[in-house]
Amino acid sequence: MEPIPITTENFEQEVLQSDKPVLLDFWAPWCGPCRSELEHLPQLHEELKDLPVTYMYLANTSPEELWHKATKRFGLDGEDCVNLLYTDYSSTYQKVDEAGITRVMNAVAAQQPDIVIAMLHWGSEFNDTISSTQKRIVSLMQQNGVDAIIGTHSHYVQQMTFNRQSGQFVAYSLGDFLSDGSQAGTNYSVLLDLQITRDGVTGETKITGYDWTPIYLQDQTAAGGSLRLLNLREAMAHYEENGALSFSEADYLAMQAALERIEARVQG
Repeated sequence: MEPIPITTENFEQEVLQSDKPVLLDFWAPWCGPCRSELEHLPQLHEELKDLPVTYMYLANTSPEELWHKATKRFGLDGEDCVNLLYTDYSSTYQKVDEAGITRVMNAVAAQQPDIVIAMLHWGSEFNDTISSTQKRIVSLMQQNGVDAIIGTHSHYVQQMTFNRQSGQFVAYSLGDFLSDGSQAGTNYSVLLDLQITRDGVTGETKITGYDWTPIYLQDQTAAGGSLRLLNLREAMAHYEENGALSFSEADYLAMQAALERIEARVQG
């Protein structure tokens, strides 16, 4: 089955109200893992050719020249792409697509969900700054019923906010769960735990709390080892109990600095 064109106008009909399973792939021409995944499209389509699966590919089209090359290489018509947050991805990300976002939020509300969680690819890479347009998007989505917004793309852990009265939560970015850690600040991240409660009397469902677990990427490849994902607090506690039997003092000090940085970023 060929990929089908998707726009903000037909998103509700083709995705939210589809009577078939929908494979929805978000990608960007500059994203290495995305491009690696697209290499397997022919095999995937062949394996699922007898199943009623709808394929949709939503892309960030910037930079445009690279996007055109990628769509040609992977057999994706450029018209199959839609931007759901901004109307000026090719420039400075200043024009929020308020009409498009509202249209999608209205379609979601029509499904009468208990909880709405928006996963957003936004912000700037390797930049701590939370832009004014991100705050506008948060306000617009929350006004239209979104309970939690979880962001990605900056590669850094960023601020979390929680309104206990309304039950609305925002994590601007959780960081990179797993990467090569070559860029400073990308070798630690957090795992998020949201507490969602349904009131047995009123039937209201809302987010009533949250917690996070700091994760640290220990790179031992230079010594012939591997990359290890560690629970940061547990790893530090193990060193404090067992000393250098766990890992070096330099590793411990790096973890200590990472935890301090995470705590500061989460607080904003």
